[in-house]
Amino acid sequence: MSRPLVSAVAAAVTTVAAVAVPAGGLLSSFPPTTTTPAVVETSSQLATPVLALSGLSHLVVGPGTELSLSVLVSNTSERPLASGLIDVGVGWRRLGSRDDLSSWVQGSSQRTVTQVATESVGSLAPGASRLVDVVVDIDRLHLDGGARGPRPLSVSLRDAGELSGAVLRSFLLWDPGSGYDVTDSLASLAFAAPLTGPAFDLDSDLLPQLEPLVASTGRLDAAVQSLAAINAAATGSQAVAAAVDPAVMAVAAASDDQAVLQWLSRVAALTRGGQTSPLPPFDPDLVALSRADLSPQDLVDAVTVPLPSPPSDTGSHVNNSNSTGSASNSAGTTSDDDSRWTVPDTWASPLAWLPEGAILTPDALHSVTASGLSSLVIPASSLVPSASSSSVSVSTEAGLVTALIPDGTLSPLIAQLTQAPTAGLDGSIESPSPSSDGTQQQPGLVLDTELLVRAAAETSLIADGFSRDKPILIALPRSWHPDPARVSALLDALTGTGWVSLASATPSAPAASDVTDFSSLPLLTDTAAATTATTTALTPSGLSVPSGSTLPPSTVRTLADARTSVARLASVTDEPSSIFGPLSAALALPVAVAWRDVTSPSMATQPGALTEGDRSNLANAALHQSRMLSESLSATAAGVTLISDEGSLPISVRNDLPAQATVTIELDPRDPRLVVDDRPTVTLDPQSSQTVYVPVRAIASGDVTIGIYVLTRDGQHTGASATLDLRVRAGWETAGTAVAAVILLLLLVAGIVRTIRRGRSDSRQGADGLTDPALRVP
Repeated sequence: MSRPLVSAVAAAVTTVAAVAVPAGGLLSSFPPTTTTPAVVETSSQLATPVLALSGLSHLVVGPGTELSLSVLVSNTSERPLASGLIDVGVGWRRLGSRDDLSSWVQGSSQRTVTQVATESVGSLAPGASRLVDVVVDIDRLHLDGGARGPRPLSVSLRDAGELSGAVLRSFLLWDPGSGYDVTDSLASLAFAAPLTGPAFDLDSDLLPQLEPLVASTGRLDAAVQSLAAINAAATGSQAVAAAVDPAVMAVAAASDDQAVLQWLSRVAALTRGGQTSPLPPFDPDLVALSRADLSPQDLVDAVTVPLPSPPSDTGSHVNNSNSTGSASNSAGTTSDDDSRWTVPDTWASPLAWLPEGAILTPDALHSVTASGLSSLVIPASSLVPSASSSSVSVSTEAGLVTALIPDGTLSPLIAQLTQAPTAGLDGSIESPSPSSDGTQQQPGLVLDTELLVRAAAETSLIADGFSRDKPILIALPRSWHPDPARVSALLDALTGTGWVSLASATPSAPAASDVTDFSSLPLLTDTAAATTATTTALTPSGLSVPSGSTLPPSTVRTLADARTSVARLASVTDEPSSIFGPLSAALALPVAVAWRDVTSPSMATQPGALTEGDRSNLANAALHQSRMLSESLSATAAGVTLISDEGSLPISVRNDLPAQATVTIELDPRDPRLVVDDRPTVTLDPQSSQTVYVPVRAIASGDVTIGIYVLTRDGQHTGASATLDLRVRAGWETAGTAVAAVILLLLLVAGIVRTIRRGRSDSRQGADGLTDPALRVP
């Protein structure tokens, strides 16, 4: 690919003073620090209490700072806490690498660091929770001479003087302030996000299935608004590179609904900067394609499926009014003759994006290249957590492919931090349920502070060890359903540290020296490892990564064969899209990544979730449609007997297609005693039939089976074939003529002889006076 997804452009930053951000202004959507302990009853689930960092007064501390931490203590044990105490410890030693961060967070022991503050929890019954504020005087830590960066921070719970087993590990982010040169110490973030549709079901129209996602609070609408907020925060640059399923755009462009058209306008504004790449239509599962051992042409066909066109009965298309004209011009184009959306010329080359949870294999990488795609985004769930962002050219048997490697830790962290708290399976946001005191509860917010601190710690080390001209690619998952407010708050928090900036997503090619082989990629080796690595690399609660399921290779091959057959059939018309277009989506959808995701075990258990059986039914329905279509062209003949050396066989050809078809009729004798002299071509109107005469020659007598085939204009077999059992009696016509001539000659001779004999009899009777009695004698 001549223009990879992300390149490095960063801004120079002046010396940063000590950063001190009040908790209320840090992330307004996060729980504020509470000074009055609050008790919330919960169910008893674990053997030991659980600690969670619920709030911070400062994300980054410096000299003269007083840090207040809010710790949520949940007594999930079966015994009460009599006199609990919270101990906060901070280590003086700077954690110098990202591996050190992971090791500290994932530590399985109860090891803590030097205690610097203590606060009472009091008694806590089983199943109860309480917020406890602990204040740390930063000047007492004597960090003045230390370098900027994260220090280990521990929070532990004691009961009656003994550790309860509850230990929380996080980080204290120290910035000494003046005198610390950060001009070249920036972590420049660039974002890439796929915009893909639902698991479309062809039992109903596609548009109603898409509308909930692009309407207000829908997944795609929230994603586009959030990406726009990222671009707005990137002063003078465009930090977002979107990868859009063009089939989603084509379906949306057929709508007259104002909400859908407004979404198209937002996409147009987002993609106007030229940072957008199209995904293959309907977002096929590249891993499933690679496992099916498809030919290069089948792979190309799978990633170049025709886009859906507007319904012919409604004629709906993108509104050309001023409010939506930009969507038509910048986010896609429509032609006047068929109102079909097409990919804008301003978009970059098509991009491959592996499914989340999939494992990249050499076969999958080769299939990407063989399909004609030259750039690939490897999702963070496929990478080892320590993978650093990079863009490299990978050598395969089919050529070079540019592999875009996002940051393996920051990508899932930021996705989780910005995820809307109650995103439903249908792409909508459910209203939070009121608690007993009437306030709205937002599940999962208790983890946000821990993840935010981890993200800030990661970026601080990246800033110290990275060139400011090289961006950190944050690849967001297809299921990303963000809260735009959280996205803005997160950007404010990270850029407020002084060591994070937003990089331009202007594409550029990787350096010629950045060519590697598959074994050098930082990949996980199996799905179980992917789930485990992502879960344990972040926080004790972690992030779950559904592995999904791929179609069996045999089904993928069958669908590919059906696609080839239908495309070949459509080539007999002057308007192949009218034949193949309606069926292309049906054959593509069962292999879509969206179906892989919703049929994973974690999703199939949810009410209303689609299942593996639904996808099997979808594939079977598509195959049934293709078989029915393949029978729309047919050629048949009744059994006849050929009694001469030459003749013409009558073949009945029928066209049940909705378009005029030009076909060639081929007869294939299974015996050399018959020779076919021609392959006649005929043009048939829609829903019509015609008799075609095919000249043949007989070499010898016998029974011959003949295959009857319909050919396309380029000589490929298509339509329904048939056979004809022909009785060949070569020479019977000549022999019959000779026999008939002999018989006629014999009859002639017999007639002459008889005539002569009758003539003699008459004369003899007249001489004897036996003449006609009417004759009288005088």
